[in-house]
Amino acid sequence: MTTPALLRLTALAGIVSAVVLVFNFLRRAEVVPDVAATQALAPLSATFGLIAVTGLFLWHRREGRVGTAGTAGYATNLLGLTGIVGIEYIANVIFPRLDDALVDELVAGSAGTVFMVISVVFLLGVLAFTGVLLRGGLVPRAAAALYGAGFALIALRTLLPDALVAAGGFAAAAWLAVMSLTYYRRVDTALVVHAPTVQTARPTEDGSL
Repeated sequence: MTTPALLRLTALAGIVSAVVLVFNFLRRAEVVPDVAATQALAPLSATFGLIAVTGLFLWHRREGRVGTAGTAGYATNLLGLTGIVGIEYIANVIFPRLDDALVDELVAGSAGTVFMVISVVFLLGVLAFTGVLLRGGLVPRAAAALYGAGFALIALRTLLPDALVAAGGFAAAAWLAVMSLTYYRRVDTALVVHAPTVQTARPTEDGSL
């Protein structure tokens, strides 16, 4: 059984994800120190994002707003986010401790190919899950659309100017927080999987079953 309290924790995870995402872009802009301790926090945005997306999906499924296509969109988004956790860990925890020439060689080779594939999957997942949010109508449509646009820009960050990607990051964080707050406030009943009701046979007036 999934209780409202547990569902609200997924909404809080969305807010944490948004806060860490803003922190990451402030670090890249050198507004906050870019040191080992702050770099280690980078993967937490996508990590908490996995929980937040799952909570939003469960909410929409409970309300009957998700079909087979929506479930596939959620799964794709989850798969992409999982890959982003790995990319963030490598880029922020491992690469800074390697020689620049070695990093360039890795990015130009198989590592770069893997990063590109993950980014494409993440982009497709973001667009698909944004469609779920827009069709479901449980969160403000403007918030869902801007959430999708912001994360799409992040997925395309290797092709776009840093300023545009940063703008997308701040937009994505803001609207993820808005949707998470909306979700938190509206979760008021438990998502319960009921066991099938077993009816006990009762004897008739003549004593037969």
